[in-house]
Amino acid sequence: MVKSTGTRYGSIAQFFHWCTAILVLVAFVYGPGGPEQRVYSSVHEFDRRLHETLGLCVFTLAVIRLLLRTIDARPEAPPVLRWMRVMATAVQRLLYMLLLALPLTAVAGAWLEGRPLTLVAGVEIPPLLGDFRAGRLASIAPYHSPGNWVLTTLACEGNAGSRRLQLCLARHRCRF
Repeated sequence: MVKSTGTRYGSIAQFFHWCTAILVLVAFVYGPGGPEQRVYSSVHEFDRRLHETLGLCVFTLAVIRLLLRTIDARPEAPPVLRWMRVMATAVQRLLYMLLLALPLTAVAGAWLEGRPLTLVAGVEIPPLLGDFRAGRLASIAPYHSPGNWVLTTLACEGNAGSRRLQLCLARHRCRF
C-alpha cells in the first residue's frame, strides 16, 4: 500500500512522517542551546553543524510532506467530538508551522548575526541577509530555542494523545 487509502496512510506518507519525527528528536538532542558564546564555541562545533544540517532536513521533509498531502488521499478521521477534531486540526497546523518556522528562524538568526550556516559536510552557506547584530532584527534568534521545546512537547504529547484515542476507539470503550 504505497498510496494512502480511506482508512490508512500509505507507506510513503508513513516513511516521511517517521523520518521527520526521528530527525526532529535527534536535532533537539544535538541542539547546543544556550547563549551565543556556547552555541558557537569550538567545543560544540560538531553538535551545531549536525543540528543545523538536521534542521534543514526537517524543513525539506516538511515541505515534501505538505506537497504530498496535495496529491495523496487522506484517511477519514475517526468519529470524535467536534472539539476534539478542532483541537487535533489546530495542533497539526501548529506542528507544521513549527516544522517550517524553526529552521527558518535559525537560519535567519544566524545570518542576521553575520554568521554562516554550517553543515556537517563542511559546507558553509554565507549570510545572505547582511550583518544586523546591532539592529533590532537580530532579536529573532531567542525564539528558536523555546520553539524547539514547544515543537518537541507538542509532537510527543500529540503522539501520546492520538495513541490513547486509537486504543480507546479500538477497544470500543469510548463511543462518540
